[in-house]
Amino acid sequence: MNFTKACWKITFWRIVDKYTLISGAAFAALFFLAACDKPTAFTLKTSLPASHFNVKDTILPLFLQTQYLDSLRSNNLSGDMAGSFNDPELGASDARLFFELRLQTLLIAAPVSPHVDSAFLYMVYGDSSQQTGNFAEAQSWNFYPLQGNIDGSVAYFTNSTSLVPNTAVKIANYKGAFKKTDSTLKIYFDTAYAKRMLTSGSVILGDDVSFLDTFPGIALIPDHSAINGKTGGIINFNLSDARSKLVIYYRSSGTSTEDTFILNAVDAYRVNTYSHNYSNKVTSIINKPGQPKVYLQATGGLKSRIDLPDLSWMMNNGTTAINEAELVFPEATSGNGGYIREPSQLYLYPRAIDGTNESLNSDFNQGFIDGTYGDYGGAWRPSQRSYSFILTHHIQNVIDRFRKMPNYNKPGGLKYQGLNLFIPSDNPLTSTRIILQNTNTLNVKSGPYLRIIYTKIPEH
Repeated sequence: MNFTKACWKITFWRIVDKYTLISGAAFAALFFLAACDKPTAFTLKTSLPASHFNVKDTILPLFLQTQYLDSLRSNNLSGDMAGSFNDPELGASDARLFFELRLQTLLIAAPVSPHVDSAFLYMVYGDSSQQTGNFAEAQSWNFYPLQGNIDGSVAYFTNSTSLVPNTAVKIANYKGAFKKTDSTLKIYFDTAYAKRMLTSGSVILGDDVSFLDTFPGIALIPDHSAINGKTGGIINFNLSDARSKLVIYYRSSGTSTEDTFILNAVDAYRVNTYSHNYSNKVTSIINKPGQPKVYLQATGGLKSRIDLPDLSWMMNNGTTAINEAELVFPEATSGNGGYIREPSQLYLYPRAIDGTNESLNSDFNQGFIDGTYGDYGGAWRPSQRSYSFILTHHIQNVIDRFRKMPNYNKPGGLKYQGLNLFIPSDNPLTSTRIILQNTNTLNVKSGPYLRIIYTKIPEH
């Protein structure tokens, strides 16, 4: 008899009290009695009747609500984003980019009375699969020098405001659309500022530290008003690519030459920050349960709080062994004619009492690997238009809490805070969002649900 489809590498057992001792002994006995003729399928056969094990399969609704996402780390990610975007569902968003220029390994010799002919900033495009928007529409981006250094010893976050551009000095402007066939964006750089860099002296041009003290970096600030109510977009770049650089072409002592300032030094710092101006469609449902739609947005935007149904009943009439527990989010949609792609990955974390993600050493983090995706799922399934997570160990842990603490989830007792569902800030780097359906009481499987396959082990 195939009595379960449990994934044994995910379901772990800890013998911590008499109840789990009973369940552990029962399963140990089962292994001695069973003849496993399909080991790769993780199924067992035994002559004992199914009724002896009381294996059950239940589907329970999940309860979601949209909330603002806690700020996520946004420095030195796998890519870099910039642009302005008008989301027809969520409202306006801007991605700003701050980065350093560095000297090459062969330090630049200070030229004599240079005449700068031209200067170009080259920015290599990054992964286009997770970009958002209409890139055939023109945008306007302004580039300014930074007023202070990017501090490599601290973490920057999606809502950081400590990096301040000197808006009195515009050193470049890009105005135009973006061609998908191009590999690099070429931007005209201010020749007067380029000459200031070349004539800063041999000390500054001979040492990275001195150079950064004088030229801390560049701020790319999109002008949202320039898209004039159109869609716009947020574009991915790869400033770690050697082709991303500033090249200055000049003449000195009658000789034409060029100097290159690099962006991809191993210790060069880059920071993304974001701002959102949400539509009333979003602000009117924040922190309100029971709404038909739930929004997740990357770039420090929106997350979902997930409340599990009451599971205390599973401890009635004996010990409960969770064979498999799966969270499913069906009928997900990007909801916008090709300008927004579904995020390839969602993250799930236990929720702390203050609403943030629970610390990794918390009891409730059991079964969550290290907080990154992996065996427990979260990948986009395009054929099913859904996301799912396997959380067998975590749900077992929650059930055990009900058994060990009589006042658990009761007034005055320890309360399970649920889960946070969100789009990661990196790996993949994305500016996308997704719309989830909320609980449908008439058809549980059309909304988010928790499926549990479990075994009841009677007490004797």
